Amino acid sequence: MIHQAYRHKLVAKSTAALVMVGAFASMGLVTEASAATFIVNSTVDSVDSNPGNGVCADASGNCTLKAAIMEANALAGTDTINLAPGGTYTLTAVDNTWYYGGPTGLPWITSVIIINGGGATIQRSSTAGTPDFRIFYIGGPAGDLTLNEVTIRGGRSASGAPGYIGGGGGLRIDAGKLLLVKSTVTDSWGNEGGGIYNFCGTLIIENSTISRNTGFGGRTGGGVLNFSSSCQATTTIINSTIFENRADGPPGFQGRGDAIADAFSPAGSIVVKNSILASPTQGMGNDCHINNSVLTSQGNNIASDNSCGLTGSGDRNGIDPLLGSLAANGGPTMTHALLAGSPALNAVPLTNCTTTAGTPLAIDQRGTARPQGPACDIGAFEATNIAESWTPTGATVIQRAFSGVAKLPSGKILVVGGYNFNLGYLNSVDLYNPVTGTWTLASPMPTSHRLIATALPNGDVLALGDDTGDPKPTAYRYNEGTGSWSSAGTPSISRFSPVSVVLSSGKVLLAGGYVGGPGVASGTYATAEVFDSATNTWSPVASMGTSRFVHTGTLLPNGKVLVAGGSQRDGPTLIYSSAELFDPTNSTWTSTAPMSQQRASHTATLLPSGKVLVTGGYASDYSIYQATAELFDPSSNTWSSAAPMGTTRIRHTAVLLESGKVLVAGGRNSGGELSSAEVYDPATNTWTPAPSMSNARDGHVAAALPGGKVLVAGGLTTGGATTASAEIYQVVGPVVDTTPPVITTPAYIAVDATSPAGALVAYVASATDDSGTVSSFACLPGSASIFPAGDTQVMCTAFDVAGNMASKSFTVTVIGASAQLAKLVAIVNGFGLPKGIETSLLAQLSAAGKSNPPASCNQLQAFMNDVKAQSGKALTAAQASQLVSAAQKIFAAFGC
Repeated sequence: MIHQAYRHKLVAKSTAALVMVGAFASMGLVTEASAATFIVNSTVDSVDSNPGNGVCADASGNCTLKAAIMEANALAGTDTINLAPGGTYTLTAVDNTWYYGGPTGLPWITSVIIINGGGATIQRSSTAGTPDFRIFYIGGPAGDLTLNEVTIRGGRSASGAPGYIGGGGGLRIDAGKLLLVKSTVTDSWGNEGGGIYNFCGTLIIENSTISRNTGFGGRTGGGVLNFSSSCQATTTIINSTIFENRADGPPGFQGRGDAIADAFSPAGSIVVKNSILASPTQGMGNDCHINNSVLTSQGNNIASDNSCGLTGSGDRNGIDPLLGSLAANGGPTMTHALLAGSPALNAVPLTNCTTTAGTPLAIDQRGTARPQGPACDIGAFEATNIAESWTPTGATVIQRAFSGVAKLPSGKILVVGGYNFNLGYLNSVDLYNPVTGTWTLASPMPTSHRLIATALPNGDVLALGDDTGDPKPTAYRYNEGTGSWSSAGTPSISRFSPVSVVLSSGKVLLAGGYVGGPGVASGTYATAEVFDSATNTWSPVASMGTSRFVHTGTLLPNGKVLVAGGSQRDGPTLIYSSAELFDPTNSTWTSTAPMSQQRASHTATLLPSGKVLVTGGYASDYSIYQATAELFDPSSNTWSSAAPMGTTRIRHTAVLLESGKVLVAGGRNSGGELSSAEVYDPATNTWTPAPSMSNARDGHVAAALPGGKVLVAGGLTTGGATTASAEIYQVVGPVVDTTPPVITTPAYIAVDATSPAGALVAYVASATDDSGTVSSFACLPGSASIFPAGDTQVMCTAFDVAGNMASKSFTVTVIGASAQLAKLVAIVNGFGLPKGIETSLLAQLSAAGKSNPPASCNQLQAFMNDVKAQSGKALTAAQASQLVSAAQKIFAAFGC
């Protein structure tokens, strides 16, 4: 039979099926004619009290997930189970154990069932002592399960018999059928299919994510295992993301398929279309382990290695898809967002952006419309408005190169000193305001400098460097509050291109540099000193082991300073690969492992991991430029190779982005000044070209701005002329709306029953969204519904156009006939009536409460007649009216 999961737009035809149509319309799935629809109203992990009676109820009368499955299994036809949108269903105990399959947390699926989650999560408890079990087992050939907008988390396949471990950490199919739509399977592990194990069944994954699962042993398959034995198992993957799973298989088997693996499957058993199969950082080996079958590509797929054998139109082998971490990116389930530069962006022609049935794939896993650009994106996530760009942002007042740059407490950027071919060395100061995007001049320094600037812990800026033709050592500090410069003491020597590093103590280490000028012996220095901003004084510390200038200095997480590379200008040119560490606790230097390459005028950037990325620079002499990069690991004091840049560079800038990546821009090489830029991703050890700057730049300044932006300004441009231009780098997107709608409901409603069925209750509830559009809003039970006696929880659910969901509940209490009768008794007691009349009235009410209609109706009628007879006598007219009115409501509630 055709898998019922292909019904992407099902039509409700029965009264039971219509109950949840409004709340779940935004999911794109509504139930067709079915035996029953069960609304799960409890997250308790309990079973049905009377399986097969058609009523979903545990011993406490609640409709639980287990109870709903048990009842659905007992009924013929297609049954629908609607979970509370966004609810979490935590399983604590094994429901079923089978020799071949191992323990399962939920009852086996043995009939046709659709579960609509609306972002609900079904997970195994992480509490210590919880037994190992998978979440779902779909038993065939009658077992047929559709999961829509559901997250499956934390399954653990476990021993089903001594020495045997069942397959499928999250879900296992045994000759049954499973459709996964707009759902996520994550954080599960198991032998033979960490996420899903398809044994002799039919598996369809559409607009879904399989992430962070682990398969181990045997035939593995970190995300999915397709297993055909003496049967046929088929797995179809459409616009889905199977990412960063792990196949911990036996040695020598390349991990046996981090994303997907097969066992004994003939050709055509695995079909992949518009999907991502990749584990670039978490995988143990190959993305795919295609042992027997031939994976059939229907085009536009991405794998991070060549193991999947993708040969369809638009397929990409051996490339990182550039995805973000699994996160709440809007929509009911978590997804992996596409990052800037991802090869998945706009990669699927509209003619191929279709379901297996050939109909247009109009949305992604989040519910975002496809396409957002000229074509659809590969995988489960459709990015919106993602782009990198450089935007001009005015110009410095003075053209300058080789300036100092520092960020002020206000967020403004100070650019100070440097060199201008027309004006010579500069003492002028430009200030950039990132809020207005404008440049202004600030108070000049007392002396012109070609210098470095260092932001001090108190917000001041320390500026120092070689003077124009005069090596007299000077240093100054700028205070933003006063807008003025003052002396910062007197360093021991004036230095050109030393390193200036703020230590953990707040003091500043100054080391190395070159000195030359009238009356002073030129030289490259190994000396070092420390500036104390609290006392405005300089103190000498031990010298480096090697004299250096145009080297780099980086404060490490352990408080030490790494100095690497640099050059010697005394006599023959020497460029170093050596590195050394400064320990502020005892003011000593020690040698550490050298870099693999000689480097000068390179960059060093501290990464979030604590490692240091060095890039480019001169090599063995000043005519050789390099693109190589390497990483220093302070935990082992060792260097390792990093992927090389796409372009050789010296005197470029490197800025750590908020994403943890590094933007390298400009510089120069044998071809002259560079406008090109590229981005390094430490997670994947890859470089991605970024858009080029509007101006070539060498010896410019760069500073990180809020929002992941980077300012570059000045420098030498084409032909070696100084420039005043400035521009901003930024990544726009993916634009993800993660703000759910806001729902307004009554706080509480209490009404009297008006019939044996309860009472018709009307209420007002609404939803608004910051986008201005609420795509779906419904409350169950709806306004103007008949509410039974007792407490009923009303659940209101809203979705916005980005798929974000909000839910809010309130309680409606319908006071039944018995409770109303008790209230009426209290009223009579409170009136202080003559004893005989009070006793007679109470006796009639007591008899009504103990009788069934029509006897109770007769007693109430007699009560009302006696009350009317006492009106104006023992009872005031107002008291009589109150009693009659209350009795009439009870009369109606009894159905009289």
